[in-house]
Amino acid sequence: MRQAKILYESHRSNRYCIPYTRPLRQTYEFSLVVYHDLLDCRDGRRLLGAELVFMSLLTDKKIASETALSLSDAARHRERFLMIWGALLALVTAGTYVATKGDIVVPFALLILGALFTFSWLNPETLMLFSLGSCCIFDVNILGYSWPRIDQIPLFWDTNTVFQRYAHLSDFHALPFSIFELMLIFGVLSSAVRSVVDHRFSIRIGFLGLIFLFFTLSVGLSIMTGILTGGLYNIALIEARAPIYMGIAYILAVNSKHDFETIFSRAMWVCAICISIKALHAVIRYLGELHGTTIAEVGIGAHEESFFFDAFIFLFLILNISQKEPKLRNFMAYMLPFVIWMDLANQRRAATAAFIIVLPVILAYSVIAFKKRRAAIFVGTAIVAVLGCLYLAVFWNHAGAIGQPARAIKSEFTPDPRDLSSNNYRVAEASNLVKTMKSSPLIGYGFGKPFFVIDPMVDLTSIDPLIHYIPHNSLLWVWMRLGSFGFILFWLIVSRSLIEVGLLCRDPELNEKYKLVAIFSGVGVAMLLVFGLYDMQIACIRDTLFVGIWLGLLAKLSMERERGYS
Repeated sequence: MRQAKILYESHRSNRYCIPYTRPLRQTYEFSLVVYHDLLDCRDGRRLLGAELVFMSLLTDKKIASETALSLSDAARHRERFLMIWGALLALVTAGTYVATKGDIVVPFALLILGALFTFSWLNPETLMLFSLGSCCIFDVNILGYSWPRIDQIPLFWDTNTVFQRYAHLSDFHALPFSIFELMLIFGVLSSAVRSVVDHRFSIRIGFLGLIFLFFTLSVGLSIMTGILTGGLYNIALIEARAPIYMGIAYILAVNSKHDFETIFSRAMWVCAICISIKALHAVIRYLGELHGTTIAEVGIGAHEESFFFDAFIFLFLILNISQKEPKLRNFMAYMLPFVIWMDLANQRRAATAAFIIVLPVILAYSVIAFKKRRAAIFVGTAIVAVLGCLYLAVFWNHAGAIGQPARAIKSEFTPDPRDLSSNNYRVAEASNLVKTMKSSPLIGYGFGKPFFVIDPMVDLTSIDPLIHYIPHNSLLWVWMRLGSFGFILFWLIVSRSLIEVGLLCRDPELNEKYKLVAIFSGVGVAMLLVFGLYDMQIACIRDTLFVGIWLGLLAKLSMERERGYS
């Protein structure tokens, strides 16, 4: 494919070649799609045939003209479809607006669903990129701040809550799904229908597909177990969403149709832009409503914001080590001070723990993947270690936001009263989780039921009503809910992913840009473990969506590598 691109550019620069018109550009793009689709076939003769067709499209005037004509017909059909669909969507939206007596929320939601269906039909990657951007920006719960109000955008809310809050229908209890889940259903249906219409229906599962399948079945079994043994079905659905989302996000990403170079670049840009928007949003809140101060145990946003701020920093570090994507690196360099500032202001000890644990993982993978930059990596590591020691010495007793990492480390050795109380609570919580797990060690305790409180704990239900359902240590939460079988499957996902990252980093023929994507995918898994251990993030749908998508891209890269087209 690379040779074909070079040939195309050389022909484009010569006078004897077909003029570079829009039909020819469409022909070239169409030939790329044809060639990429045929990569799924392992038959070498068909691949050779695809290459010959590809070259003919670029050199033969008659073939190029006929292909351009067929593409023009396809474009007219697409325009006709958009006109009809747009008119139908406008009628439905207007009718809903009249039926709800002027309420704008429901018509707006229908408009968004219709737009997503359209984009998913025209570009199947839209749903995956939309999911990736959404988990980086939108909150799951209302945080109570007056402005900016991103936390009040109801994408991840239960649909019943949306109707009750905005449509003033207090008795509405019809749809136990979120708006995002309805979008997911619409998007998947549109992509499936498009694939059937185009006679190109296929599903790829990658190296984690079967493990995710059994893991999802284990989650379903735990939902049934919980409900049948007295659990609340609505709370069971809230708990089970996060692990289910991870598997769905994985399948979406691994089945993206674009060539992997394009989809990887878009995914990194989406993450960088969306996390930057959330950081700037946090800065406005911090300087405006909070007047430059933070609330103890609340910070400036949700717990999971620190997960995404850390992800931004780690992505920037990996990009600089690999020296790839210069435009993206420049953009992230401008946004980095705001992200670091808000990461510190959010006051999450888990964020500091992630740096201490995940940074060596990045360096180890980078030493394997980027052999030419090993000396720079070692020197940089030594400098960071020295600066880290100096930082701890200076800020060991500092109480401000800049001293948050030092305070988090200090809390493990000489905690202040608040940190000591938090540590004692977590120890008692972990003990209670283990005792609950032992009540059903094989198939799990099930979702929708509070864990046993045998060792006394401080009652925090007034702050978090679900604290006895979704604890801080979500690694033990997985074990308690799913039992040993589901817990083993969870660790199979983790270990198999990290092993695959190592194999890709060792491949001498793999492009270094793809190696950085593999490393970042592994970083996502490692971060999920750390945040899950300290800050209930395995039960957070935003985090599992993020990690699931990057694991799907890792599987996509692994599949392409096995075919020999890296």
